[in-house]
Formats: sequence, structure tokens, C-alpha cells
Amino acid sequence: MEHLRGGGMHTYLDEQGCMTKAGARGCFRRLLLALQHCHQRGTVLRDLTLSSVLLDENQKVKSLDFGLSNEYNPREKLDTFCGTAACTSPELVLGRSYMGPPVDVWSLDVVL
Repeated sequence: MEHLRGGGMHTYLDEQGCMTKAGARGCFRRLLLALQHCHQRGTVLRDLTLSSVLLDENQKVKSLDFGLSNEYNPREKLDTFCGTAACTSPELVLGRSYMGPPVDVWSLDVVL
């Protein structure tokens, strides 16, 4: 297994203060591609946060934490309620059933 020297994005931002506009754009693009890949294979993350995004030594997104991920059927709603409060979508806060990908997109927007 590869060692990710960049650590989590949250740690990186705590230490560095911020990313350049180009760096943030690149990270966000990679997050979008990773999320698309997961959704195409029937997986939702449900807890995408700065801490769950792992970086390599060049501050490139290398991995995501799948600790609270779940398989989903695109025709069915999920009802498992979990996640980090700061990135939780309104459906989860209100305790409603939800479609998986939109919840991930909400969290992705918060990360941006």
C-alpha cells in the first residue's frame, strides 16, 4: 500500500492556510472524477469531508475514506443516517429517506 505523505486535506489546510486557486481546482476536479467513479459502480460515500480526502506529497487527491460508504440502487432511496454534521445534507438532518448521489454532491459542495 502506498504511503500518503500529504495526509488529509483538513490537516494540509490547517498547516498551510489555503490552497492556490489552481491547486483547489485540480483537487476538486479529482474529487468529481472519484465521486463519478463511485456512483457509476453503485457506491455512495455519505460522509465526504475535508478529513476524508487524502493527498499525496504533491497535494493531489489520491484516496477517499470509505468508512461510511454504502451500496445503493439508483431506483431506491436510502434510510441510513450518518455523516459529519458540517457536511450533512438537509435530507439527513431532517431524518428523511434520500437518494445517495445528491447527498454526496451536497457534501462535495461543502468541501469546495
